[in-house]
Amino acid sequence: MSKNTLIVAYASEGGNAKLLAEDFSKRCQLFDFQVSLICLNDLADQCFEKSPVICFVSTTGNGEFPLNGRNFYAQKASLENSLGGVEYALFALGSHSYSNFCGAGKKLNALFSEQQAQALVASVYADEDFHASYEVWALRLLSELSGLTEVELRAKMDDFARKPKADYTLAHKMKLTSDSAVQDTYHLVFMAQDKPLPYKPGDVVSVSPANCDERVHQLVQRFEDALGVDKHFAIESEGEVFSLQDYLAHHIEISKISVDLIKSTGAILNDWDLLKQASNEEKSSALIDSHDLLSWFKAYPISAENLSKWLLSCAPKSPRFYSVASDTDEEQLHLCVGLTKQNFPLNDNEIRLENGLGSGFLCESLEGGETVEFELESHPNFHLQTEKSMVWVATGTGIAPFIGFLAKLAQVFPTERPKVTLYFGVRNPAQDYLYETFLQNCHEEGLIDLKMAFSRIESGVYVQNLMQDNLELISSEIKSGAHVYVCGGTAMYDEVENVLQHAVLSGCADMDEAKQQWLQFSSNRLHKDIY
Repeated sequence: MSKNTLIVAYASEGGNAKLLAEDFSKRCQLFDFQVSLICLNDLADQCFEKSPVICFVSTTGNGEFPLNGRNFYAQKASLENSLGGVEYALFALGSHSYSNFCGAGKKLNALFSEQQAQALVASVYADEDFHASYEVWALRLLSELSGLTEVELRAKMDDFARKPKADYTLAHKMKLTSDSAVQDTYHLVFMAQDKPLPYKPGDVVSVSPANCDERVHQLVQRFEDALGVDKHFAIESEGEVFSLQDYLAHHIEISKISVDLIKSTGAILNDWDLLKQASNEEKSSALIDSHDLLSWFKAYPISAENLSKWLLSCAPKSPRFYSVASDTDEEQLHLCVGLTKQNFPLNDNEIRLENGLGSGFLCESLEGGETVEFELESHPNFHLQTEKSMVWVATGTGIAPFIGFLAKLAQVFPTERPKVTLYFGVRNPAQDYLYETFLQNCHEEGLIDLKMAFSRIESGVYVQNLMQDNLELISSEIKSGAHVYVCGGTAMYDEVENVLQHAVLSGCADMDEAKQQWLQFSSNRLHKDIY
């Protein structure tokens, strides 16, 4: 089998799997690989036994494949040994908020395995914060394909893989919600110190603050008391050596545990029940939801000899991501951030409420005049399309990219503008109606047709209810070429997608036409930023 030619295939619903496939293809081309980039369905008609197949697969619905991957799976699953001898690698995307996490990716991996295909590297099943795990997986796979070490690969990919970074100073912080709101939400304005990020409305920036000092200190103290190691204890990871304190502060997640950590703990302690729980999705999710690193160590203490191995199985610390809430500006960057809270167990009877790592840093720890480094995560599938009418759907802080969109529209179309309908949902008009004055002014000026949903009042409704009430209008807009943008949580999106499917499929003569219409719309004119 030739590894000079590669097939990179994606099954993508919201665009992330496709973007990763495109990114990996570009990286491969740096090393003179001949790459074919196709959707997974198109792979069904190709002869690919002589080239490794690299798959990027997202999951939709209840563990289902996106439409541009279903035909491939159905065809190959119906044929015996149709994948025998194929070399493959798989990066699957999903969300732990769904019971069938990465269901499509797991089905595909099982199919490859059952038909005796050979995995080049271990398959990865990534949650919403997939960027860090993707970087590790991509580097490992490129090393396997090219024969170069990871150090050699980093040196050659350095300029390509480096994402734009810039230092910004916090200039202004304004609370958008009342004191009685369920969640405090802030609008933050940053000024570039030097060269600003080349962002567009719809893009995302990430921040990587250190873990909470107090929590790191508690872990170090616990390890010292139980194992006799101090903060200088050496941890070796990927050829580098870190002190225990530095590794806990900057390199791993300590506010949550991972499936790999559960497996590692079970193997170290010869705890077969724990190993069984690690391979059961429901039971492992329950363990993850109820433990951080400190409480996990208290429940399952290991020896000092196994501490390094144990810590190396923790999830790498992931950046925190926030949608840009401003139009492209030479100096400023605006964010809309909700302050999240996490419960940490103190003992059997007590818990401590602590701020989320990223939101706590931005909303409370960071003071005016202080500096933070942001990294740009381009989100081209969520960039503004201005040639057609648009339907925007947002809940809570999901309004952020649309604030930037509105600034862009006002700039590009001072008079005649595309028709834009915004469905925006919050809990209570008196507590968390984010950007109320600005949105009302945009509505009055004719920039948008604003339709508000308030879910926590006596006659409460959700955005999907408003959309259902306007189904005929939405259907007409979509069939006239409208683009639809949705930003918010996964639970909201499921309901909104159901409404959109009814809007797109109304009037279709049969199931084949319905599938084709939905595939065409969801692949080209449905833009999602779901978290």
